[in-house]
Amino acid sequence: MLDPEFKKWVLDSDPDAKRFWESFIAVHPQKAAEMDRARTILIGMTRPKSIWSQNDEETLWQNIAFQIDQVTEVEEPKNVVSLDSWSSIQHFKQAQQRNRKRAEYQRIAAISIFFLLLGLLGFSFWDTVDQVEETISLEYVVREAPAGVKSTISLPDGSKVMMNSGSSIRYEKLFAGDIRSIYLKGEAFFEVKPNAVRPFVVEANGVKTKAIGTSFNIKAYENELVFVSLLSGIVEVNSDSDATLNQRLLSGEGIVADPSTQNWRKEKFDIDQITAWMNKTISFEEISFLESVKILEQWYGVKISINGGVPKGLTVSGKFKDETLQNILEGLSYSSGFKYEISDKEVKIKF
Repeated sequence: MLDPEFKKWVLDSDPDAKRFWESFIAVHPQKAAEMDRARTILIGMTRPKSIWSQNDEETLWQNIAFQIDQVTEVEEPKNVVSLDSWSSIQHFKQAQQRNRKRAEYQRIAAISIFFLLLGLLGFSFWDTVDQVEETISLEYVVREAPAGVKSTISLPDGSKVMMNSGSSIRYEKLFAGDIRSIYLKGEAFFEVKPNAVRPFVVEANGVKTKAIGTSFNIKAYENELVFVSLLSGIVEVNSDSDATLNQRLLSGEGIVADPSTQNWRKEKFDIDQITAWMNKTISFEEISFLESVKILEQWYGVKISINGGVPKGLTVSGKFKDETLQNILEGLSYSSGFKYEISDKEVKIKF
C-alpha cells in the first residue's frame, strides 16, 4: 500500500508500474490474495470525504446537465480507479483456486483408490489394522513421587492428585474415553472434578474405586493391604477378582482389603490419621516396629537395616510433624531401646 509504483498501478494504471507488478505476480502467484486486500484498502483510503448540503446536490445536478449538453466526444473519466489491476490479480487468484481444487480432487481420488485396495485384502487385515491403531492411540502419562518426595499434580479434567512419597499414577493422556481411569501404586489423595457422564475410576492392587465428584484417599503399596477412605461424596468400591467386594461408601467410611486373600472389611476411620501425611505429619498408632520402619523408608527415601532381634510385640505410637529423620529416630530409640547410625541414605538400627 505504501509502495509508489503499486499506487500508480492501482490508481492510475501507469504502464511501467503495470508491467512490473504483472511480472511480480506471475513469479509470486501466492501473493495474489494479499495484493487484492492491499488494493481494496488502498482504494478505500483514497476516497474523498465530503459533507453534502442540499445546495451542493442541486448545483451538481445542474453541472451534470450542462456537461451532457456540451459533450461532443467520449472522454476517459478522470479520478476513476481502473479495473486493470483488479483483473490481473483475479486472474492469478482464480488460477490458484483451480490448482487447489485439482490437488484436492487428486487427493480424494488417491484416498478412494487406497481404501478400495485395502478392501480387496480382506477383513482379517482390517482386524489387524484396527488393533494396531487402537494400541497407538492409547498414550499414557506416568507421574511419580520418588521416595522422600511428595507431589501434587492436576489431571486433564481439572481433578487434583496429591501423591505420597514412593507413589506413582498412570492415566490416559487426554482422558479421551468414557471413563477417567487412573492406575495407582502407593498412596494418593484425590479431589475429583464432578462429571456425571464420565465417572472417575482409580484401580490399585486390583481394587477399583469409582467416583463422580468427591474426595478420597487410597493407600495401596505393593504387597500391602489396600485402604480406601472417603472424605466427601459417595464412591463405589469393587474388585474384578472378588465378587463379594461391591460396596458403596459414605463420608467417613472406608474399606480395608487384602488382595492376596480376597478378604475385606468396611470400617470407620480417623480423618486426622488418614490425612496426616498431607500435613507433613507422621502418625504411628500402635503399629508394629517393622511397619514403622517401612513408613520411615518411604517418607525420607532411605534404606534402614536392623541388626539384632526386634523385641517380640514391639509397637510404636506417636506423632511427628515436619520433623527430621534424626529427631524421630532419637525419640523412638529411647522408647524402643535401640541405637542408630545415619550415613547419607543408609540407616543402621541395632537392638
